[in-house]
Amino acid sequence: MFSKDVKLKAINDLNAGIKVKQVMDKYGIKGTATLYQWKYAHDKFGDDGLIPFRNGRTIHDYSFKIKVIRWRIDNIKSYPDAAKHFDITAPATVWYWENDLLSGRLKPKFGRSDTNMSKEDQAKKLKDLEEENKHLKVKVAYLEKLKALTQKNKKSQTNKRPK
Repeated sequence: MFSKDVKLKAINDLNAGIKVKQVMDKYGIKGTATLYQWKYAHDKFGDDGLIPFRNGRTIHDYSFKIKVIRWRIDNIKSYPDAAKHFDITAPATVWYWENDLLSGRLKPKFGRSDTNMSKEDQAKKLKDLEEENKHLKVKVAYLEKLKALTQKNKKSQTNKRPK
C-alpha cells in the first residue's frame, strides 16, 4: 500500500516528464495501470482521490448500478473504462456490482407491501418493478453474450487438430 505522499511524488514525476518505467522503478510500482489510475484519480478528484479509504461511502442507487453495468456490456468496455465514464473512483466497484447482479444479490430495495396503497405508492411500486425488469433484461443479455463467447471458444478448440 502506497502512502498519499508517495502517490503525489510519483504523479509529479510523471507530470515533470520522467518516463513511466523510471517512475515505476523509483517508487517500486509494479504496473503501469496503478500509476495511471493514481493520475486519473488525482486529476479527477484532486489530492482526495489519492486517499485509500475516504471517510464515508458513496451510496449509489440500484438504477445507477444497472446503468453502469448495461453501459459496460453494451459498449464492450473494461471495468476501469466504465468507472472513468461514470466517475467511480474504484473500478473494482463495477466488478462487484456485476458479480452481485449475476449471483442475484443486486436487487432493488422494496419496502413492505401494503394492501391499501396510495397512488404515489402504486407509482413507486410500478417504478420499482420496471427497475427489476431492466435488471433482468441486463442479466439475460449478459448471460447470452457469455454463452455465445463460451460456444465460440469451444468451437475454436474443437476445430484445432493435433499434429
